[in-house]
Amino acid sequence: MSLNAPKYKEIFHGDCLPEYAVERFYQSIQKKERAEQTYKTKLWAVSIEHYFRKMSLGSPRRLADLLASGRLGHLTREAKGRRGLTDRIRTLLPADQAKHLISASTNDAGELILLMDASVWAARVRYSAKQLGVHRIRVKVLPHLNQSDNPGTN
Repeated sequence: MSLNAPKYKEIFHGDCLPEYAVERFYQSIQKKERAEQTYKTKLWAVSIEHYFRKMSLGSPRRLADLLASGRLGHLTREAKGRRGLTDRIRTLLPADQAKHLISASTNDAGELILLMDASVWAARVRYSAKQLGVHRIRVKVLPHLNQSDNPGTN
């Protein structure tokens, strides 16, 4: 008899079952348990194989292709647009102000929004708005914790 067979012997103790019947019963339970474990293992292996097969469909994609499509594509195009607008605005501003421009964008109302690194430069850019050729401008300042890192912001 197997190691766990005595447990089943206790269950059938009052019944007049021969020992070989209890042993057969126990062996059939073990067989079912092994079959279930094998099934679970095979199911897991098939699901893992399916996952990796799904992941490897087609050829590997370049990061640039991923950034140009889907949800990230919209963000990538917006970032490129803002970078281009910032570069154009820098060419229109005086050199001392241009190097303090962090970003430029527009909002839905058509306002030009400039982000400067210090309030001193934000005020100067507000006075230079006519040079930019825009009617509506909003200038914001990006707060810094350590002003000594930025030249000209004493």
